[in-house]
Amino acid sequence: MDFRFNKTNGELCISVAAIAEAMGIELNSGLNTIWKGLERYRKGTSEAWRHYTDETDGRKRWIAVAALPEVTRLRVEYHYNDLWLIYYTERLITEALARVEPEDRTYFMNVRPTKDGKGIQPAKVSQLCEACGWLRLSVSDYWKDKYKRYSVFLEWMAKLLGERDLYGLRVSNPRSLERKVKAWQQDGRESLLPRSFGNSNRQKLEGLQVKRIVYLYSSPLKPTVMDVHDVYNREADERGWGTVSYERVRQIVNMPEYKQVIYLARHGKDAAKNAHERTIKRRRPSFADALWVSDGSTIQLYYTGKDGKPRSDLYAYVVADAYSDAIIGWAVGYTETATIVQSAFRDAVRKTMMTPHQIAYDNSSANKGKESQQLFDKLSKLHFPTAPYSGKAKVIEAIWGRLEQHNMRHLPNFKGGNITAKSLDAKANPDFLAQLLRAGELPSFDQVVAQFRLVVETMNNTVSKKYKRTPAERYKDKSARRKPMDLLLMIEGFWVERTNQARYTKDGITIEIDKQRYTYEVECERGVEDMDFRMKHIGDSFNIKYDPDDLEYIALYKSGVHVATARHKYEAPMARVDIQYGEGEIISKNITQRRAYWQRLQQHSEEIAAEIEIFGFEPLNHRTLHKDAYNKMEGALLDDLLANAAIVKPTINKSSEPRSLYDDSDADGRIIE
Repeated sequence: MDFRFNKTNGELCISVAAIAEAMGIELNSGLNTIWKGLERYRKGTSEAWRHYTDETDGRKRWIAVAALPEVTRLRVEYHYNDLWLIYYTERLITEALARVEPEDRTYFMNVRPTKDGKGIQPAKVSQLCEACGWLRLSVSDYWKDKYKRYSVFLEWMAKLLGERDLYGLRVSNPRSLERKVKAWQQDGRESLLPRSFGNSNRQKLEGLQVKRIVYLYSSPLKPTVMDVHDVYNREADERGWGTVSYERVRQIVNMPEYKQVIYLARHGKDAAKNAHERTIKRRRPSFADALWVSDGSTIQLYYTGKDGKPRSDLYAYVVADAYSDAIIGWAVGYTETATIVQSAFRDAVRKTMMTPHQIAYDNSSANKGKESQQLFDKLSKLHFPTAPYSGKAKVIEAIWGRLEQHNMRHLPNFKGGNITAKSLDAKANPDFLAQLLRAGELPSFDQVVAQFRLVVETMNNTVSKKYKRTPAERYKDKSARRKPMDLLLMIEGFWVERTNQARYTKDGITIEIDKQRYTYEVECERGVEDMDFRMKHIGDSFNIKYDPDDLEYIALYKSGVHVATARHKYEAPMARVDIQYGEGEIISKNITQRRAYWQRLQQHSEEIAAEIEIFGFEPLNHRTLHKDAYNKMEGALLDDLLANAAIVKPTINKSSEPRSLYDDSDADGRIIE
């Protein structure tokens, strides 16, 4: 597909052909204008037409939308209406169709027919196959590093699926899509069928039958689920067992109880470790309580520069209190420098006469510079950059969004919003802007700075629908924990139950409370995870109850029944010199337990294989997978073929000794695999 838009270095870009289409002039004239602009940028005579070379085609150029000349950018936005919608539409449709599997059509063409004996119409089969691709995309990791969070990814998918109106996957909003995704994770393709098709009742299988399915799918030959389904049902006919559906086989091989064993035998230890091995989380030598969050962004307002020309190049850096959402300090400049960062934090201290326990900022050079770090050291003992799209960053991102879309956009010289804005309501009227530009009715530099101060104070004094008070009022809340030059740490409360379930992963169970992320594990003793619980419940989702006053423990519930109590995950010291009395023993137990865990999985896999062999099953090989074809071959032909074919017996990867906690010289400072 020839994409019109692309995202490079975090900014939206447009192709040369797409710009020419939007310019509304003769094609050759438009292309000539564009290439001249690109040439001027390469020579350094113009800041406009900043561009990138396509990674796959060195002849193609992607021009940053933000770097287009003002008139050209307005034409592009007017022509395409919603640039980000087109970008995500092109990408998501391509990704979804790429995930359609040949087995999808086979499954839907052969699905159990309705009472009248008719199967699914071919047109609907095609739509069902496409629906499978969309749902596989929805449960993949494609959204990471492309969307701020999974919910935004689902919003875009729901919007596009609402327009496509696929049979079996008709959704009107993200919630209905979430229900479809959940059903897909439970029943696969069968979830797309109406009740008159298929059979959602799970067949009851005995232990040996289940183990045979697990054994077949565990093979290093890596048969597909359909292969295992075919082999098992053929053997079931021979042994008098009942046949099973494709979906039942898929459900069995994806059960947490067997998935880990299958991974080890099917893919080898390295792949199994990446997917299921518990990591050891190392603690930093400090604590996290109340925090200030900071970030910078361009000011989306036009003003008249010293040269008398319209400009929109101002940049603001703000510091906000994460508890109240109040902006407590800010500074304005032309780009994010160490000077503007320090000015914003000093402004916050002067206005509030408080210092934070913790400071969160991004990874920009302005924040990590020596002078900024010295200032942070004076303000807080605990300060560090946050990872992109982390929970810590969401607070300031939401504040910037409200500042721009609920305040700044109501000014007449509003530029039109950040290029990531998707809705037309979030953008300026291009005709109105053009009128202001022609008339020269734009504020001066001092006036636009005063406008920014106005929108900050307006937001700080706007009543929150959630809290029924303004951010400024909430920031003044008194607390015994709040001291001069300190931030409010947290709100005390009663035991509460989270609305959403949380999944127990290879790293434990992670939840977010008051914009902070906490990781827990079910332990058999302090610092050592309960392996019986891990074997049985890894991948399962639980309802969570916790005491906001004591976040050391959380209670895990399933269907209203208490299952276990998890404790805040033990953090091993990063440096050897920080090891305290008794911690060496904990680390040693973790290493020993890790070895025992893999031995246990290996033993489980071998026990299944041994039991299968006792009952006389054929080993999974080329002949087993293609038994019907072998049976149809004449004896002489078969003997001749086998005599000249080398059938290599696959072997399972042998485990290696685990490394010491401190043997990894490439450790990233946070997690040891």
